[in-house]
Amino acid sequence: MKPELIIDLLFATPHENVILFLFFVAIAAGFVDAIAGGGGLIIGSYAGSHLVISNGDKIVRPVFITVCLLMTTKLLYEGLRNSGIFSQIAAYF
Repeated sequence: MKPELIIDLLFATPHENVILFLFFVAIAAGFVDAIAGGGGLIIGSYAGSHLVISNGDKIVRPVFITVCLLMTTKLLYEGLRNSGIFSQIAAYF
């Protein structure tokens, strides 16, 4: 850091010190990640809504069906795995 910047920080007004302190706390607590995630959410929502408005049924229906099939497969697999049926089948062979 430049010496001038350190002197300026030492003699800053109390309001500036509070703001600077809160900024450093935010960085340490991970709020920067939250702000970046929020920005990504805003950009993704904007892009997704415009994609749906312009292409509509050509995109929404296949994506919806694909997600439903993947979730059904995942739930069936987890249910069968937790019931122990895979170990019973392996023991049979």
